[in-house]
Order: sequence, then C-alpha cells, then structure tokens
Amino acid sequence: MTHKGFNPDHIKLIWKFISGEINLEDYIRRRGLNKNEKLFELNYLVNDNDYMLNEFLAKASIGLRCNAMKGLFNLTDLDIESCIDFRKSSIGYFIKNNIKPDKVISTRLDVICRLAVVFDLPYRYLIHHSIGYEMNFSFEEYEALQVQTKNLQELVEEILVNGNKNKRNIFGVKIINDFFKAGGKKELYTRVDIRKGFFTIEIHLENLANINNPELLRLEKSLGVKNEMYIRSAFLRDNKKLCILIPFNETIQHNVNYLQSEFLWRNIANGLNTEIMEKIMKIEEESKVNFD
Repeated sequence: MTHKGFNPDHIKLIWKFISGEINLEDYIRRRGLNKNEKLFELNYLVNDNDYMLNEFLAKASIGLRCNAMKGLFNLTDLDIESCIDFRKSSIGYFIKNNIKPDKVISTRLDVICRLAVVFDLPYRYLIHHSIGYEMNFSFEEYEALQVQTKNLQELVEEILVNGNKNKRNIFGVKIINDFFKAGGKKELYTRVDIRKGFFTIEIHLENLANINNPELLRLEKSLGVKNEMYIRSAFLRDNKKLCILIPFNETIQHNVNYLQSEFLWRNIANGLNTEIMEKIMKIEEESKVNFD
C-alpha cells in the first residue's frame, strides 16, 4: 500500500527502537518529538505491519501511546474532553507529563478507564510505561466502568435517532451476543465511535471461529440499515474486531485510515476460510497411510 505524508526515516527509527538497538530516551531524542506529536507514520504501520505497531505501542511511554492513538483515531484534546467529561487541560497535562518514562503521572481511575476505551487500549497500558507486549484479552476498563448492555439493533436505532452528528463521542458498551455460537460469549465488549457523518460499532471477537460467512451475513442483514463491515486486528490484544460503519445518511463516505477495503469482512472471511481449508487438506494428506 502506498502512503504519503510521512518520513520513511521515522519508520526505520521505530524498528531500531523495538529491536532494542536504541532505548526509549534515544528514540524520543532522535525522533524530535514535541509533546503534542501524533506520530502520523503509524498510519502506515496500522494497515501494513501489526507486529511493529503493537511492539512500538507496548514499549512506548504512556504519553507516546496516547499521542499515537490520537493520531490513528484523528482525535483532539477537545474531542476527548467531550467523550470522558474531563477538562482538556487535565487531559493534556496527563499526556504531556507521561511522554518521558522517568515517572508516571497518574489521574483518577475512572478517567484512566474512559481514556482506555477512547484510545482502544487495555487499561494496563495507561498506568505503566514500557511493560512489554502482552497478547491476552483484557477488558478491565469495561468492567470498571460498568458499561451498559444493549441489543445491537437497539444501539443502532438509538444512535441514529439521538446521536449528535456533529460532535465526537466515544464510549463502551456490551452487546448481547445473538450472533456468534463459537466461544459461548453472552456479551461482547464493544467500542462505539460517533463522528461527523457516520459512526462505528467496534465489536471485539474473542474467538476466531466467529469470523464465518453465515453468521456475519446474518448479522449484516439484521442491522436493517446501510452499512459496511470490516474485520481487523485489535490494538495490543490477541483478537480481531468487527467494525461496523454506518452513515447518518445513505452515502458511505469516510476517512478512517485503518478501515480500508481490504479489511471488508467478505475479503477477510473468504481468505480465512481458504487458509483453514488448505491447512485441513495438508493435515489429511500428511495423515494418509501408504500401503504400497
């Protein structure tokens, strides 16, 4: 994929950092970061190299992680303030003073949890600096916030009727699982991102078997509104996300860099099914007994 507007040297610097050739202090100094830098080079990695992106986010400081996700989600401090009901000056203070990893500047627990949902990162990555890449499911922030449980169609209708179409709003919910059998989950952790002109409902799928044509097609049809569904990797979690994009009118136009056509669910599901079938055929072939 071709990308413009970033310095290739910044990508090389990320590789030197995550490979251990330079430490975090050296990276910050050589990258020439200011305290509001959104690290737009990560818009390249988000679609082309999950490994580098997650390794960078894991090894970075709290403040760098926040700025990185602000860039990926195209967020301002004012947007964040409207999402978590906390002064943007305090948000800015928390981020800027956690850029360098010499100490952790903390804030209220509920604010940390809301920031974790806004930035779509596990809670632990907003209370510790470089802690290593732990690929496991972690949704403590959703539980701590005691987010509401909703039916998917009910949520969609509620946003279409009551959602402020000109004000950014991000929040967490649990979706009642009426769609996926594998894994036996009754509720699905979900991030909702309302933007100008459209919104996304981003459902964490904790079982790879949930990515299948029949169940995804049934879910798509059940929405009853124009939509596009994408499947992509979650950030710093070992699971996929189903991202449902719904416009407030009948025209789907968006500028979400990490939701490219290659991630449309049919492309992913078909590719995954092909991969699984090839593995099955290989296993069957290797298990044949030659009696000659």
